[in-house]
Amino acid sequence: MGLIKSTAAPARDGLNTRTKCRDCEGLQLQLDDERPEVRRLAARDLGERGDCPAAAPALLQRLAHEPRMDVREALLHALVQLKAPEAAAGLVDCLRQGDTALRNQAIEALRQWPDEALPLMRQLLADDDAHLRIHAVRVLEGLGLPEVAGLLARALVSETHVNVCASLLESLSQIGDAQAVEAIEAARRRFDDQPYIDFAARAALQRCTSVTTP
Repeated sequence: MGLIKSTAAPARDGLNTRTKCRDCEGLQLQLDDERPEVRRLAARDLGERGDCPAAAPALLQRLAHEPRMDVREALLHALVQLKAPEAAAGLVDCLRQGDTALRNQAIEALRQWPDEALPLMRQLLADDDAHLRIHAVRVLEGLGLPEVAGLLARALVSETHVNVCASLLESLSQIGDAQAVEAIEAARRRFDDQPYIDFAARAALQRCTSVTTP
């Protein structure tokens, strides 16, 4: 008599273990699972539960050394959903990392969190590291808040690093605000020996002067 084959579907990559440990603590442990899919789903669930704010440190710790882009996206999305202050601070720390992809992902995540990101980016605009100031400008540009244009214009008045000035001008060109015209013209005069600054300033002026101040 031949063996009867089981008709039960095999467990997909062992993911059936998730049904046993889906509380906050169990999901945090799964963030270090060797299977990327388990890590991704654990991060997703921690964000969607809405009752695991204490998971932020575990998500940030995983994010620091997570090699998979899809898992990183789930981790970042969960951090934004948690709305925990330490989550926002942790995303800012990602801007200091040498991993370009992680920095770009952190910028996009912070842009989804305007109220928390704005004060943090104000601080970064005064950071000694010019690269961090540029990252702050990129985040601010995407926040969609009315006060951003004025904040960038004020930063442009005192900024001395040519690359940061270029980033500020590019962002002001994207946002467009008539109140930034004076700061743009001053930057253009201050860097009159830099062809790109002249080009970026002209583009920003064209955009800002076409906007009618309410």
